[in-house]
Amino acid sequence: LDLVFPRRRQADRGKQHTPPAAHDAECWDWDWDEVSVARSAVDPDGFGLVVREGGAVDWSRLDRPVLLPFVGRATEVEDSLSARALNCILHGAFDVVPFSALPCGSGCRFVLNGIFLESVAAGESCHLKTAALPPETQVVQVPLCDRTEGGGGVVSIERKDRAVVYLLQAHAAVLLHIPPHIFAVLQCHTDHHHADRSFATHVLEYRRHAASVMIVNAHPVYGCAAYAAGAINEPTPHAPP
Repeated sequence: LDLVFPRRRQADRGKQHTPPAAHDAECWDWDWDEVSVARSAVDPDGFGLVVREGGAVDWSRLDRPVLLPFVGRATEVEDSLSARALNCILHGAFDVVPFSALPCGSGCRFVLNGIFLESVAAGESCHLKTAALPPETQVVQVPLCDRTEGGGGVVSIERKDRAVVYLLQAHAAVLLHIPPHIFAVLQCHTDHHHADRSFATHVLEYRRHAASVMIVNAHPVYGCAAYAAGAINEPTPHAPP
């Protein structure tokens, strides 16, 4: 196998008196010598990855397979349920409701259990700390079952069914590295069925081990050349999410 990696170079951010730190992403740019991102020949509104001459690989004479790393913004969760909920958010399949609107019976309380906000019935033993949140706190409501687009509102369902989960919007945006303007577009899905609302078009998901699921997002909106492998076979912008 041949491995092809992007080449890191110091970004042109004006005069710098000291060398940038290796972990400071803002001070570095990336170049590929073997491939480049170009307008798609399938759909001119999209992008694709094409080979480039002059690098370490002679694309006209390949003796063995060539692998490119799928680099992007990474999110690690502990279980498939968490990964499923986060993927729903990337697809725009969620509602945002205030904390005060969440269904809660008399005497129950909400706790943070991993990435989820869950209700605990009165008298039920639970070691998790109560989530003392302002009533206006924005909460992401993610349905884990098929449903019709539109309508919005709060879904009330038995906790044991796990058909709906709740996450704090601020936490979800940080976990998934979603820029504020992208989250705003995703949030509008119940009012406007955008064909381009999905933020999961360049996502790779894999399991590292039993307690680790990785979600890697190489979407072009991040503007990082190191994420070029995410443009391979990019879906057309008119494809449904």
